[in-house]
Amino acid sequence: MRPYGICRINIVPACSFIGGFEPRVPKEWSRADWSSGCRRQINVTPETEYNFTMYSNLKLPDSRISWFNRSISHEECENVCASSVSCTTFSNTNIIGGKSGCLTWFGELMDIREAPQGDVSGQDIYIKMANLKVIRMCICDFLESMCHVSSGYSNIL
Repeated sequence: MRPYGICRINIVPACSFIGGFEPRVPKEWSRADWSSGCRRQINVTPETEYNFTMYSNLKLPDSRISWFNRSISHEECENVCASSVSCTTFSNTNIIGGKSGCLTWFGELMDIREAPQGDVSGQDIYIKMANLKVIRMCICDFLESMCHVSSGYSNIL
């Protein structure tokens, strides 16, 4: 089981990582040893601005550390996950009759697999990710304020 790694059948290399994540031990990944999994490039903390990024056509991750409610809507499910610091991901449990039902995960996602092409069993999951646009704006605002404080740093930008 590889945290945040995604594995595929009949594709080389068999495992890769989700966008926004990177191998925990790159040297192992270069040897096709994916056992250490991946980590976020930018951690989501209570102070971090974030959004949910949709990943499609996936077999749902291991659900040992999860919670579900069959009766709430997609929007309510997103709000449940957004309101919990420890919630990392959500998905809908009823994909045939429309987006309803709610399954949320807490902690690292384990055992993510991409459904083979043409296989209709894949589902969408929504992973809580740091909002890079907001982070870049904050960095630019910080650097800009430094430039205005001291003209000696005006060439930073």
